[in-house]
Amino acid sequence: MNDFLLNSVRYIKGVGPAKYGLMRKMGINTAYDLLNYLPRKYEDRSNFLKIREIRENENVTFIARVVSTGYRRIRGGKEIANVAFSDETGIICGIWFNQPYIKNVFEENREVIISGRASKYGKLQLINPEYEILDSEDYELINTGRIVPFYSVTEGISQKVLRRIIKGLLDTHLKNIKEYLPPAIMEKRGICGIGDAYSNAHFPETASKASAARKSLAFREFFLFHANILNRKKKLNRTLKGIAHGLNEKLFADFISELPFALTGAQKKAVLSIKRDMLADVRMNRLLQGDVGSGKTVVAVCAAYIAVRDGRQAAFMAPTEILAEQHMNTISAMLVQRGIRIALMRGNMKPSERRNILGKIASGEVDIVIGTHALIGEDIKFRDLSLVVIDEQHKFGVVQREKLVNKGVYPDTLVMTATPIPRTLAVTIYGDMDVSVINALPKGRVPVKTFHITGKKLVDAYDFIKRKVIKSEEQAYIVYPAVEDSDGSELKSVINMYRKLSGSVFAGIETGFVHGKLKTETKEEIMKLFMNGKIKILFATSIIEVGMDNPKATIIMIENAERYGLSQLHQMRGRVGRNNKESYCILLSDAGNEQAVRRIDALVKTNDGFKIAEMDLILRGPGQFYGVKQHGISDFRVADPFKDSELLFQSRYDAKKMGMKNDDFTRDIFSFAALLYDRDKRISDV
Repeated sequence: MNDFLLNSVRYIKGVGPAKYGLMRKMGINTAYDLLNYLPRKYEDRSNFLKIREIRENENVTFIARVVSTGYRRIRGGKEIANVAFSDETGIICGIWFNQPYIKNVFEENREVIISGRASKYGKLQLINPEYEILDSEDYELINTGRIVPFYSVTEGISQKVLRRIIKGLLDTHLKNIKEYLPPAIMEKRGICGIGDAYSNAHFPETASKASAARKSLAFREFFLFHANILNRKKKLNRTLKGIAHGLNEKLFADFISELPFALTGAQKKAVLSIKRDMLADVRMNRLLQGDVGSGKTVVAVCAAYIAVRDGRQAAFMAPTEILAEQHMNTISAMLVQRGIRIALMRGNMKPSERRNILGKIASGEVDIVIGTHALIGEDIKFRDLSLVVIDEQHKFGVVQREKLVNKGVYPDTLVMTATPIPRTLAVTIYGDMDVSVINALPKGRVPVKTFHITGKKLVDAYDFIKRKVIKSEEQAYIVYPAVEDSDGSELKSVINMYRKLSGSVFAGIETGFVHGKLKTETKEEIMKLFMNGKIKILFATSIIEVGMDNPKATIIMIENAERYGLSQLHQMRGRVGRNNKESYCILLSDAGNEQAVRRIDALVKTNDGFKIAEMDLILRGPGQFYGVKQHGISDFRVADPFKDSELLFQSRYDAKKMGMKNDDFTRDIFSFAALLYDRDKRISDV
């Protein structure tokens, strides 16, 4: 079905080898890409004026005859073509710079359509207008006399050239494109036929038809995306049968009831979904996303309990040793008393200690292994790994994650992220995963109070931090965007401000600093000192964004707050408020630009990470949010997951429902989706 759409654009009439290279730079590799390369805007050139009606600084279109032509060279070797046009109401000139072929285009008395912007340089004229020769053999309305498309182009491919290539493709192949949406879906969603969609997306008859065409193509793009995801899921379920864990329901219920705190409703729902997955014989592939401090770890512990009570093993992989140690402490507190054996794998263990733990993992004497990327070492062998938990999964590469998963025989996989992701992006980034969301804080947690201050209040902020640290024995972070001072930069740096403040404002208080350029061992040691209360005020860069869970830290001040994205600010704010004490986030910024102010105001108004993520998506766009480009989001050519969210979810529902059928039509559609995305992958790998 429509396989020709996957043919290289190189073989389309008018492209050839030279333009093919330019088109690839524009992201156009196939006929499908070209058809879905929609105009960035349209200009209505269908309303014809008389020459006497033309006014300065207006975009105009008129029909006239060529009266005279003139060509001359000016200083610097530039060539100017001057062509006079007339109708029964007057005369006006068109001027072309450095386009020598113009002398071969216009002949006296030829009838033409001219479109351009009228300017006054002594007299009214048009500079480099577009045109159609009405009495030429190959005349067709493409560049004027209609609603005209304007594309994003690169040097070497003009608007005229791209319009002609696309028009040629439509004229030649539009009749051969087979409809791949059932009539019932098109009628239900108000989707026009595929031929009309492509035709009116590029050369619309009316503005409303252009809008309807874009909607139809966006829906189709989402539909094929979801069809491909369903293909992948079906293939995975057929080839990789999972572990059907056994479970004593009463023991599990007792374990839940005996936890030191009651699970929130969102946590209970996540646990139920995970339990259902783990008891089935299909591999679990689930994303657990929740705001900072929402209690994801305890949900993962419940999953580990299921695996261990079935006589199997679980592995937790964290991005830093500090976070791995925190998991070790948290998980041990809940499970060790139940006879569950837990080990921590560090990267810098003594050889004898490492050999001892490796032996216990291989023999099954260890039930749960916690560590960093050290867990993927070649020498680590599990007796029966049935659950893999990956924390802050975006910190690991695909290869690292797969290496850990491959240490078991089709183990269930639970990946966790503390970065709230809007539902629209979760569907696209993690479309092949089931998603659980924890959107409520555990009972007793106090929302962080957030304030925006300017430099005028900086001394007061320092006094507040000092008072809290000394009198209440609390701890604080002070975050800076730079590591060291650099010439010409107004940004404050960690090293300079640590030296300046530790010996003056915070004299007598234990302080320290940490940044990404320090050796790993040094960073880990400083963070341990802070965790243990030996450092009261930690000067840092955004390195503390992930992996710091210090309940005694109740204040974070972020200088030059305008330098960070909303989600990153929210992540850093999440370093405090991790207990039942009142906590504070102070955002210092003197920036006056509107977007920076909107970001900071949004953070002051809400602690809801999902609302913040939505705002961040609006401000930055899906291409930059959460490093989307490198985390698997499809490079949509027409659709926008945020602006077209309704279409996204409608198409997902329709694709799932259609995927349950097994007729030839459905198989053809889903096969085309698979071919399309395989082709995209092959191209992206080149």
